[in-house]
Parts: sequence; structure tokens; C-alpha cells
Amino acid sequence: MIDPMDWKKLLEQILHDTASSVTDATGHFTQREHEAALERYFATTDLDPALRSLIFREASQQSARKWSRRRRPRRDKDGNVLYHPDCVFQLGGGDRVWMSHATPEDGTAAALLSSLNRARVNLADDRFQLYINQRLLVFRRYPNLRTWDQVEREAFGYVDTQLTFEDTDNDEDF
Repeated sequence: MIDPMDWKKLLEQILHDTASSVTDATGHFTQREHEAALERYFATTDLDPALRSLIFREASQQSARKWSRRRRPRRDKDGNVLYHPDCVFQLGGGDRVWMSHATPEDGTAAALLSSLNRARVNLADDRFQLYINQRLLVFRRYPNLRTWDQVEREAFGYVDTQLTFEDTDNDEDF
């Protein structure tokens, strides 16, 4: 039996290869092109059952997450939250509750989770904005540097490292 982590690495390589296959000479590609390349790959490749199972699990997780995000309570044009019995509160730890069945405790948990997520997103965005602005400053000061790779290597001392692109943010609630 092959270690599930080996299958995850193989799937990661397939994702990388299909993205590379639709990348243009300037390094750009679209989500739609990448998805189409993945569909072609999966439709034309005889996949090992263990890899197929992993792909189905990943697709199921992504589909369930997207569905849950679409079922969050909506806002009207004035920003007011609208009740609908088929909306879903996220409670944390992957737990959900239909609004029609939500208790005051569920509402409190959903509000707390929303605040924690907003704080986490704001902090991550602050760090991202700082990172981008530092690099843009270098681009302005050194016009001979034309790509992000040049800036990272020449101004910030980047050296090639073995970076893993593991799914460290499993997109779960806190």
C-alpha cells in the first residue's frame, strides 16, 4: 500500500504540470485554462484507484466548502443581513447549522467565528500588503530589475530552497 502522502505529492505534481502546460511566455495563465487542462488530463489518463479516490475526496471537500460559503446569510443592497431558512451558519471546527434551526448559542458561535476570521484575514492582508510594497519600492529604485524573481534574488537574497506547497490551510473554520 502506498502512503497517502505520496498520492498527495503526485496529485500536487499533476496540478503543477497542468498549470505549467497552460502558462504563456510571460508566466500568466487563467484559472479556467488550468481547470480545462486538469479535466483533459483526468479524462485521458488511466488513474490508479488510490489516486482516483484522493481526487474524489478533494473534489468532495471543495464542493462542500463552496456550497457552504454560498449558503452563508446574504446582505441586501443596504448591507443588512437577510434571514432565509436555507442559509447556513458556520460554527467552527467544520460544524454548520441551518438558520432555521439555529439557537442563540449558534448565533453567538457564528458571530465569534466571523470576527476571528476577519481578524485573521486582516492580519494576513496587512502582511501581504507590506511584502508587496517592499518589493515595489525596490522596483522603483532599481529600474534594471524587471521581474519579481530578480528582485527577490538580488535585493532580498532569495536562494533556491525546497519549498513544500502542502495544504497547510485546510480551509476549515477555527
